[in-house]
Amino acid sequence: MSYNDYVLQAILEIPLSEFDGDMRIPTRLETSMRGAGVYTLQETFTQYPNEKSLLSAVQVGKKTVRDFVAILEELEKRHGVQFEWLENPKT
Repeated sequence: MSYNDYVLQAILEIPLSEFDGDMRIPTRLETSMRGAGVYTLQETFTQYPNEKSLLSAVQVGKKTVRDFVAILEELEKRHGVQFEWLENPKT
């Protein structure tokens, strides 16, 4: 397993409730995801193939989902990993 794969796997397994500081997931999104039985990034990506499907599935505003996407983009920048989920926007 490459270092990037290791980092990505570790990130995907982080519970959504553990994000804080600069990378805080908005409470409304975390609460909605919990209601949908989604607790980690991996589960989010498995159940929702893209930003549009997430937006339609959880009752949160576009700004909240944009904040979530911004967190993923920041993870990509900081750790050099790629989230396929971000490559299928608004489909």
